[in-house]
Amino acid sequence: MRVSVTFLVLLAGVLACNGNDYQGHKLYRVVPRDQAQVDFLDDLLKTDGELDFWAFPVAPMKNVDIHVSPDKRQAFEELLEASDMEFKIVVQDFSSMLAQEKVSARSGGFDSDYHSLSEIHAEILALAKAYSSVASNFSLGKSYENRDQLAIKILETGDSDSDVTDMLDNYEWVILPVLNVDGYEYTRTKDRMWRKTRTPGTKCVGVDPNRNFNYRFGVTGTSNNECSQIYRGKQAFSEKVTYNVAKFLYENRHRLKGYIDFHAYSQMFLSPWGYTDAKPSNYTEHMKAMTAAVNALQAVHGTRYVFGPASTTIYPTAGDTTDWTYGVLGCVHSYCVELRPTGNPPGFILPPAQIIPTGQETFAALKALVRNM
Repeated sequence: MRVSVTFLVLLAGVLACNGNDYQGHKLYRVVPRDQAQVDFLDDLLKTDGELDFWAFPVAPMKNVDIHVSPDKRQAFEELLEASDMEFKIVVQDFSSMLAQEKVSARSGGFDSDYHSLSEIHAEILALAKAYSSVASNFSLGKSYENRDQLAIKILETGDSDSDVTDMLDNYEWVILPVLNVDGYEYTRTKDRMWRKTRTPGTKCVGVDPNRNFNYRFGVTGTSNNECSQIYRGKQAFSEKVTYNVAKFLYENRHRLKGYIDFHAYSQMFLSPWGYTDAKPSNYTEHMKAMTAAVNALQAVHGTRYVFGPASTTIYPTAGDTTDWTYGVLGCVHSYCVELRPTGNPPGFILPPAQIIPTGQETFAALKALVRNM
């Protein structure tokens, strides 16, 4: 008997695009030697919206990766040298990686390419129509730029895989391929590296949607500077796309068994809490489920994931989705999955050739996770 809803959301995506070709853009790796240097970099993260942090400052001797544009390069290097910080350039020119991404993306089918939002939505509609007896599509609501947040609901399956059958017999699955629909489409046409929403501010555009949820909002790991990559917004749920998701989840809170939030990148399986180092009351259950998931994932292609509470495994942050679903809705099995690659280049520019193997191993992890929920 079906007893619960399991909801999955893909919060961040990577894709080939037009617009800025990133000629001369570089990725710097900075290694802070002490806490003072960590704090200095953290201040840059929160105040300088022209620096694009790929790996955040969390502790001494931990790599901090920063994407820097050509017009910012000299001042940035002078700032690091004045602060006596060690650094090296790990990607000399983003345009070469993006060119390779575009070439390889032309050669595959739907499952092995990155797609525009309209193509993704067309696929959802086609699947729901082709399998109308077991699937349906619906919109969670409209974004700031009036785009639908289109999701698909899967009720059952004719698959012979016993794990899949168990998943569908016991749970109703709701999949939202793209949460930040405006930001995602903007990466297609204007700025490949854009990550925030597209809501206008006074000085800058956009909010980090994964710091905009109403649980310990603004406590740590966020910025009140609207030009920062980690700007949390003026208030919780200021963004239509986060409010729409929260509204749907809240309305289904009594049936919600699991929530999984997929991101790029770092190869991590993360559980609550994000806002504090304190272990949640369900820590043992989380670790059991994540252990099973990462072991199953590794068995497919040998890909290694690390796992644990978000605050101690990746970095502290507040107002994220999994803390909200766990802390407010009481959804015990709330997880964030940071997909391929590891904390090294190509980072957000994952080659399309890795899409299918990433999907294969992630699905294996998902089946193992459900067996241990």
